[in-house]
Amino acid sequence: MFAMLRRHSISCGNLISVARGCREMILVATLALTLTLSPREREKRSPRFGKIARWIRKMVSQTLNAALPPFPLPGGEGQGEGGHSLFIPETHPIGAGQNLVRNSFCPCLPIRNHMETASTIPTPEPTPPATSIWSRLLNVFAAPGEVFEEVKNSKPSTANWLVPALIYVVVGVISAFVIFSQPAIIQQIHDQQEKVMDQQVKAGKLTQAQADQAMGAIDKFTGPGMMIVFGSVGAVVGSFIHIFWWAFILWLMGQLFLKIKFPFIKAVEIAGLATMILVLGAAVSVLLTVITGKLGMTPSLALLVNQIDFKNKTHMLLAAVNVFNFWQVGVAACGLSRVTGAPFVKSLLIVGIYWLVFCLFFIVIGFGQMAM
Repeated sequence: MFAMLRRHSISCGNLISVARGCREMILVATLALTLTLSPREREKRSPRFGKIARWIRKMVSQTLNAALPPFPLPGGEGQGEGGHSLFIPETHPIGAGQNLVRNSFCPCLPIRNHMETASTIPTPEPTPPATSIWSRLLNVFAAPGEVFEEVKNSKPSTANWLVPALIYVVVGVISAFVIFSQPAIIQQIHDQQEKVMDQQVKAGKLTQAQADQAMGAIDKFTGPGMMIVFGSVGAVVGSFIHIFWWAFILWLMGQLFLKIKFPFIKAVEIAGLATMILVLGAAVSVLLTVITGKLGMTPSLALLVNQIDFKNKTHMLLAAVNVFNFWQVGVAACGLSRVTGAPFVKSLLIVGIYWLVFCLFFIVIGFGQMAM
């Protein structure tokens, strides 16, 4: 054996394979000797049989250890607990999925190839590609849960709130131009202001001369041109105030009531995407105003009123019962639920209570237009 090892310059890795093959040959030989005995002889066999088998194993191990070249690393590094002894592992059953190689000494005996063991690595589920901003703006109407799930799992995106804000501005400016270009709408505004002055005169707070003078000043600022300018400026400022105010409310609710901390920018994204509901509502309101020729017509219970009065608390309460207001509250609650992981019902209850208190507060103090 020594001559063969020196002649062929067998490497350390090959010797380890050789050692395993010898070990398995010894086991097979021992098994063969055992099987040649009858059952009664096996029971009465001498203890020397086991000692002989152990002695053969020991001699093979010592012989192979003496034939191995020195390990290139210091003792203990990469070879067990130190020393240069050859470790012949115990045999284990060969399981399914393991690659087999043939023993160089005994081709009929397969041994395990530990370097080529086939391991099953689970393939991770592919991450769905991020949708475009326009897809998110459209999907928020039909599948808001999917949109906000993407918002939760993706990096903050300025487009999620800036684009809806700009669209809201454009719709607001167009609405101001269309509505205040209607002569019937301008006349209704004049009539409402004149009615307020008459009430002031009847209450003794103003004289008729003072009322006429005030109406002259009001007419200068309620003309079509000035109303379009005021309406456009209000649309620009109001759009951004609306988004950031709702973002602050959603973020605060998550901190105080849901006890869940999340980035404020995520709340801004929720508020911005939910604003798309109000964009659609504003477009519908403009159509209703043009069709009916009445100011303040919205898809709400205010349609039941012949002429809406912005100073009438009942009229403002009816105008607040707007289908798009409810829709926007539901979408905002969905976004809060998805981003924080809180139950949707709990989020809807919190957001709904806030919206109800907000509307009632402004209606009571005389600013019912804020609740529309």
